[in-house]
Amino acid sequence: MKNITKPLPIHPLPSSEDTMSSWIETLAMANMTSFQIFLKYIEKAARERDLFPALSTLTGISIDKISNLLNELKANFWEKPNQCPIQNCDYKVKSRGGLVSHLACIHNIGIKWHECPHCDYKAKFKSGLTTHLANIHDIGVNLHECPYCDYKAKHKPSLTIHLSYKHNIGVKWHECPHCDYKFKQKYNLKRHLSYKHNIGVKWHECPYCDYKAKQKGALKKHLANKHNIGVKWHKCPHCDYKAKKSYSLKSHLSYKHNIGVKWHECPHCDFKAKDNSNLKRHLANKHNIGVNWHECPHCDYKFKQKHSLKRHLASKHDIDLK
Repeated sequence: MKNITKPLPIHPLPSSEDTMSSWIETLAMANMTSFQIFLKYIEKAARERDLFPALSTLTGISIDKISNLLNELKANFWEKPNQCPIQNCDYKVKSRGGLVSHLACIHNIGIKWHECPHCDYKAKFKSGLTTHLANIHDIGVNLHECPYCDYKAKHKPSLTIHLSYKHNIGVKWHECPHCDYKFKQKYNLKRHLSYKHNIGVKWHECPYCDYKAKQKGALKKHLANKHNIGVKWHKCPHCDYKAKKSYSLKSHLSYKHNIGVKWHECPHCDFKAKDNSNLKRHLANKHNIGVNWHECPHCDYKFKQKHSLKRHLASKHDIDLK
């Protein structure tokens, strides 16, 4: 490749989907040359006879066909080899290797994909593949074990977090200056200062009354409940009822229209109730099941209701319990 007047050994025609940069990338791969070396070679050829004539000489393809490609490269990009050659990109580098990395990471040009042998994943950098193999396939993992329990982590920072949260090791405590509370996370201290000591609070005030809240969500709830603002009404399809909460509509449908009812049936008779509490009351009143008896300490009477015992004590034993 020293004599640029000679055509490349292999020069595939550009496809209908190729752009100028993708075709140059294809030429580099076809001639088993790294993109970095090939781009430098193209720049050298372009300095002598401009880009299109140089490519035509190298590939034997007419300038007209080459000029039909979508060209996202800057004009005369070879004159500034330390700048990104892609239009509308102002990236500059100190080294050639940095430019190649930039083209791969940002513009997906000149990538040598590192493919996972166990799935369809591929990475632009070998380190990305190494991380994938460790995280997904447990290959090449250097496990970091907790010396205090069975926990182990693939990454050392994860072990550090575990030691802090589970064993209080290496914790930098954030202490409240107004009480004995302390926190592992600074944002928890800020929340505590706000909720308990009203320090650093950004109040959210209601424009219609004196209400104010520490959280925006609380103000939204207030506006909906008290002023009917921002309410998403849940309307009954069978009557004019509407509710602010979906569970209120479900209760209405159950009680008023018998829709979506989960009946609670008595195992001893035909009685059934919509609420479990009503079934319990029925079992106690009708079948003496689950009764908490209130016994009279002065005679053998006993009652299911406490107020009945009070009435009995007053009328039979002249004892007035207030």
